[in-house]
Amino acid sequence: MIHYDLKKYNIRSRQGYGKYFAHTRRRETMDLTAIEEMVEHSCSVTRADVRAVLSALYDGVKTLLQDGHVVDLGEFGRFYISVTSVGVERTEDWNQQRHITGFQLNYTPERHHDHLRGGHYLTRPMLKGCRARRDKEKENLK
Repeated sequence: MIHYDLKKYNIRSRQGYGKYFAHTRRRETMDLTAIEEMVEHSCSVTRADVRAVLSALYDGVKTLLQDGHVVDLGEFGRFYISVTSVGVERTEDWNQQRHITGFQLNYTPERHHDHLRGGHYLTRPMLKGCRARRDKEKENLK
């Protein structure tokens, strides 16, 4: 269950000024140890086994991404790295050291081909069945 409260948007220069919007109330962060324990309790592998697999998965995905591959992890989605840069007027002005400013890790939700609609569409299996609940007692609506 995703909990939210209402917050008033107070930036005068923006279109939503003065309106109330849903604001997600995040719960505590679940770290890798907590996830390992959760998996250990739901199947026959130990926490150490889960850690070993996740560590190997991380190393493999990182290597593939940095070699320029798109990594498709099924229901988790697809990951790829893109380059960020500043523009130049002419190609002969390009200097990689000066103009490449960094890298971004990009994520795309799972994609399926829909034969009836004749194209691709994105699915978000991790959001399927998600519900929200307003926490009125946590709100400060002033």
